[in-house]
Amino acid sequence: MGIGKLLKITKEVVKMKFKKFLASLCVAGVIFSQSIVAFAAVDVYFDYESNNTMSTANKAYVDENENAYLCGVVSQDDDDDWFKVRTDYSGTLDVLLMQQDNVDIDVFLYDESGNEVATLTGEMDRIRDIDVRDGEYYYVHIEHISGSQTTEPYKVVLMPNYSH
Repeated sequence: MGIGKLLKITKEVVKMKFKKFLASLCVAGVIFSQSIVAFAAVDVYFDYESNNTMSTANKAYVDENENAYLCGVVSQDDDDDWFKVRTDYSGTLDVLLMQQDNVDIDVFLYDESGNEVATLTGEMDRIRDIDVRDGEYYYVHIEHISGSQTTEPYKVVLMPNYSH
């Protein structure tokens, strides 16, 4: 890549609004972390405000052939993100959290009736074998617990479990 092209890219990044830049970081993170998710196809979903409650959750989808990345930023000022995820298969799902070391984020998974199905807290970074059903909706709640405000997006990866 030539210096002129690099300068042009740098100028474009500077022109982006904050959220768009974060979205770009998340996409880059998805591209560079593919070794974690075993060569699966990927769908990326970004948090868009207002998605701070279950009723205003952003929509996402996951099927047996594609991982879904939920990306966003939570902080002391914007401490909750919600996603409404439809599963287009019956089987199991793994949930993986990737976050900065200086921020504590918890992830909660609820069924469509609002019952808690799984929780990622503290040092946990992955939950395995969550039973899901075709056509049902699940809610993913990402909650900022503590730590300094971050500009690096979190990534919650929803992975169909290929071992079953």
